[in-house]
Amino acid sequence: NCNGHVISGGGATVWPGVDTYSKTFRQMRGISVENCVVIGWKTGIWTVELNESTIRCNVIDGMTSSGIVLISAYNNRVNYNFISDSSGTGIELDDHASSKKGFANKIESNVIVSTSNGIELANTNNNRIVNNLIEDVYQGIVAYETERNVLSKNTINRSSSIGILVQDSNVTTIADNKIDDAGYIGISIEDFFGVSSFNTIKGNSIENTTFVGLSIVGAPGASGYNVLYDNVVCSADRA
Repeated sequence: NCNGHVISGGGATVWPGVDTYSKTFRQMRGISVENCVVIGWKTGIWTVELNESTIRCNVIDGMTSSGIVLISAYNNRVNYNFISDSSGTGIELDDHASSKKGFANKIESNVIVSTSNGIELANTNNNRIVNNLIEDVYQGIVAYETERNVLSKNTINRSSSIGILVQDSNVTTIADNKIDDAGYIGISIEDFFGVSSFNTIKGNSIENTTFVGLSIVGAPGASGYNVLYDNVVCSADRA
């Protein structure tokens, strides 16, 4: 527990402010990173193979890359963090293909302002992204090559490109999110290198998108078996 201590990097371009990775003790667990003020590093909080741990109530500002990064991490809670003015992603989860039941990581009740992407999932499964506030970003929430993730009850305001992007991902639940003022598309399901199927998009509210409210893009027949219902799209050039 930092107890509000300021960890300042002075604009460092190489190191993270907080690093939990240990080459000696792999798969560390039971760690708590709380109440830290991290300013001016490459990455705010960097973790590799961190399990059953908590990252909460931290303030992260002015990173040259991402705010919080979890690589090959399982069963962690990341909540009540404030991340702002960073060149990379607010919260990034990468490189975890869990076959275990349940949810790998829960990203909940964070505030992310003025980053590139708000929250990014890449090759990571069984996560819950719930009740986050994301504003003034390029893309709100993005998921690449993932499965069985839940994106629910998030509020995304003023994404200059896409509110929620799910690409080459399957069995994603996108539910009850509020997206306002997306510069291009509110919610987009896309095939790029693979196929996006068996995704459920329900109960979302999308307002004031510049181009399209909801989009499913892929080769004919490729993005099949996706379910959409009870979504509300207002003030988009195309639904």
